[in-house]
Amino acid sequence: MATSPTVSSPNGKKLVKTKSGLRMINIIEDERSPFEIEEPIWKPDSDQMICDKCGVRFSFTTRKHHCRRCGKIFCGSCCTAKVSLPRLSFVDPQRVCTDCINVSKSESELFNNVLPILCKGAEFHLNDQTDVVSCKLEAKLNRNLIFTTSNKVEMQETVYLKDITTFQCLTDPLQTDKNGKGKLVGVNMKYIADNTTRELKMQVSNEIRNQKESLTFLIMLQKAMKMIFDAS
Repeated sequence: MATSPTVSSPNGKKLVKTKSGLRMINIIEDERSPFEIEEPIWKPDSDQMICDKCGVRFSFTTRKHHCRRCGKIFCGSCCTAKVSLPRLSFVDPQRVCTDCINVSKSESELFNNVLPILCKGAEFHLNDQTDVVSCKLEAKLNRNLIFTTSNKVEMQETVYLKDITTFQCLTDPLQTDKNGKGKLVGVNMKYIADNTTRELKMQVSNEIRNQKESLTFLIMLQKAMKMIFDAS
């Protein structure tokens, strides 16, 4: 989809105008957040005679509308809502079909509620070690996890979210929640670095000062990784 740059910003992004609207995208493609996706390819108008949802035939009075989230073509009744599309980097709310409303709301919830918690960070033990390490999502581009100790010494290499290949929650069967499930105590992930597969375990123990904060961080990280995996 053709774009035309309009304004560049000091944070490495530029404002571009597409046929869908204004988008704030990265100037350097490799710096794009794994939570951001490209605009969908629009179905050609000439190939579409009926609404993709209800099947009504298009005419002079029943116009065609492209959903900005999926790119399909709908009638006005099936594509009336305008919602925020942060994953597509749109500046203003965009028209979406009824099927994409819930998807778009879920994506907005991640940007508004999940990522801020990850950027705030929390404390963990790594790989069964006793040292307490702080982990947080890099705030500018939301691309990688950063690990530091209280004296700012780096204990664990940076992990890029796009390089994580597996993500598994760790539970304690001896501690159960109200649903009878084992209590969440950590996560185990595998990621690629220097062309090799590496493993990282993040755990929450009684030695962690704010266990609730750390467990919330892990739950939010799981949600974030699910969105990345679902898009791949």
